[in-house]
Amino acid sequence: RLLAREFPDATDAALDLAAGLSAGGMMRARELMTSDPAAAMAPMAEFGRAVGAGDLAGLLAAVESLGPDRDRAAADLDLLLVLLRDRLVSASGGSTFLGTTAASAADAFARHPVEAVAVEGGLVSEARRNLEANANPQITLEWLATACARAVARARRGSSPDG
Repeated sequence: RLLAREFPDATDAALDLAAGLSAGGMMRARELMTSDPAAAMAPMAEFGRAVGAGDLAGLLAAVESLGPDRDRAAADLDLLLVLLRDRLVSASGGSTFLGTTAASAADAFARHPVEAVAVEGGLVSEARRNLEANANPQITLEWLATACARAVARARRGSSPDG
């Protein structure tokens, strides 16, 4: 109900997807968006473009701009998960949860094949669990970036993105 009240233009499907995040995770993602949406979205857009292009230098630069510490890395992963879920919802014709606030990042992820986006969501969830288990944030984000880029590249070649 809180999500529906805070984002009245979001569809039921988008709200259901967003509700899949932990309550704390959703709050962290929301805090990033309310404090400075442009600053929150810039690294997400950079990450999405680098993953989509398979650009190694871009991936490393994107990882550097994400999560300088454990708390911020966790919040960035939560926001990234919302972006990926928005991508799936928009691919099926629904309205996104973040709406136009996330336009630059949404555009970057719009180029990712839908098959890869579902895998990317699983990879982000795994990275989040790794952080909770005290993994190094920088190494976790580097692993995530390369795993996502691999999934996108495999999907574009017609292979299974999780292969």
